[in-house]
Amino acid sequence: MGTKVHKITLCVIDHDECGMDSIKTVIENARYPNRCISPTVHEHETKEVEWSDDHPLNLLATHDQAFKELFDKERATPEMTELARQKYAHDSSDNIKIDDKSPISDALPEGVWVQAWVWLYSAELGLDEEE
Repeated sequence: MGTKVHKITLCVIDHDECGMDSIKTVIENARYPNRCISPTVHEHETKEVEWSDDHPLNLLATHDQAFKELFDKERATPEMTELARQKYAHDSSDNIKIDDKSPISDALPEGVWVQAWVWLYSAELGLDEEE
């Protein structure tokens, strides 16, 4: 019989300023019978918002969208993607791939970084194709 491993994304609204370390400890140290589940926090990210009772995260109808907007990475616009492809992937013999809506870095006065994929051949990596 196999054991299932679940990945769960949680939103914890910390009104009492417990802090990420305390919240992580509570989640990881909860006692379950026979350790039937044993949660581990692998990643976490914190954002600060100005809170009010009508904040979108506090309303059922807007919570999911507000959470997504707060934590999702910025994505390249179609214009950014096309410019990046023309400038860097056009003559690359398909060795550079730029996805639609690729993640981008925070905007700087000089521009942004657009995520791209770079192809590496097995031979370049010293991998034997028969392995």
